[in-house]
Amino acid sequence: MEYKVNKGDVYILKGPGKVGVKRGRIEAVGKSVKSGEEFLIPLGKSIPLEVKEKSILSIEVKKPGEIRRIKERTIPSSWDNLISHIVKEKARTILVLGEVDTGKSFFATYLANKL
Repeated sequence: MEYKVNKGDVYILKGPGKVGVKRGRIEAVGKSVKSGEEFLIPLGKSIPLEVKEKSILSIEVKKPGEIRRIKERTIPSSWDNLISHIVKEKARTILVLGEVDTGKSFFATYLANKL
């Protein structure tokens, strides 16, 4: 299905599914996705999708997956601030610690995609 989306829109996509950018630019877990590029969302995974410029997307979602628009981004601004600090300090090693199921893997993916 084709979606026309506007800059600043934020969506949550629950897999399984496939997203293709026909025109424009979006960010998925911090990774910039441009015209002509696509990516898969595995079963059981959910990702935030942020529209960086007016875009046309091709989105295929299979049951039990879903797509829904949300009011604001899910990535905390503190993560972006920390990534800016890491870049500024030219950190060569980063250790991510935390309790079970608190977002460490998601943060590490977001960090890797932003660097």
